[in-house]
Amino acid sequence: MRSAASLPLLLLAATGAPEEAIAPGAWQLTSRVTEASVPGVPGFLVNMVLKRPKVEEKCAVAGPLEAGMSRLLAPNPVGKCVLERNEVADGRFVQVMTCPHKITGPLQVVRVGSYDRTSYRAQVTMVGVGKKQTRIVATMEARATGRGCRS
Repeated sequence: MRSAASLPLLLLAATGAPEEAIAPGAWQLTSRVTEASVPGVPGFLVNMVLKRPKVEEKCAVAGPLEAGMSRLLAPNPVGKCVLERNEVADGRFVQVMTCPHKITGPLQVVRVGSYDRTSYRAQVTMVGVGKKQTRIVATMEARATGRGCRS
C-alpha cells in the first residue's frame, strides 16, 4: 500500500512533468566577432568589427521553451536569410542558413549552441559560398533581463 505522501509523485509520473517555459520579456543579446577574414575589406575595418560587440534586445513571448527559443533564434527578416535547418530540442540547437551580403556575397551561417529558460550561448561560423573566401566566427550570448519588452 502506498502512503498519501507518495500520491503527488505518482500523479506527476502519470501525467508527465509540466513543460518548461521560456522566460518572457526582454532578452539582451551580445554578439562578438572573434575571427574575420574578408577579402577586399581593409584590415582596419575588420579590426573595428573585432573590437566592438554588438548588443541588441529581443522580446520573448510566454510559451513552451523550445518554441520560444526557436522564435528568439529566428533570423531577422530584414537580412533575407533562408533557414535551411533548425533543430531546437533538449537544451541544444543547430541552425543552418544562407544569407545574402552585398560586400562578401552569400554566406552560409551555422549557429550551434545551448539554452535554458533564461539564457543561450552559441558559436556562429559564417563562410562565403561565392568566389570570395570570407570566414567570420562569432560568439553569441543572450540573457533574459527580467524587464518587459519595449514597444
